[in-house]
Amino acid sequence: MDILRKKEFVAVLIGFIVVVGLSWWGVTDSKQQNMLVIDGPEDAKIRIYYGKECPHCERLFEYMGENNIDSRIPVARQEVWHNKANQKDMLSKAKECGIPDQKIGVPLLYSEGKCYIGEDEAKQFFSEMLK
Repeated sequence: MDILRKKEFVAVLIGFIVVVGLSWWGVTDSKQQNMLVIDGPEDAKIRIYYGKECPHCERLFEYMGENNIDSRIPVARQEVWHNKANQKDMLSKAKECGIPDQKIGVPLLYSEGKCYIGEDEAKQFFSEMLK
């Protein structure tokens, strides 16, 4: 009987730890979704708003890596599909550029009051910067 109770206690304790851990993970994850999260220099004049699973964004980042853009030009990146604060920031910049809601997409590059939507426009922007 004593061994059975110890096993029950251990099983309950493990279950409790798992529940607490998952709850903590959910709370910290949701807090991050509501905070502005910037990858790169916060004062960068160029911001790229992207989606974590976006294939166009991934190709843009590959292009940037192949051309050493991050080491030559300060660029900040903000993920918007999983972060509401970053999404709100992107929508604000798009509105500043006069982009209607139905035309907003990622990647969206913002620089000094101008917006460039999509992989091709962003690549063109960088190719002009590197001349």
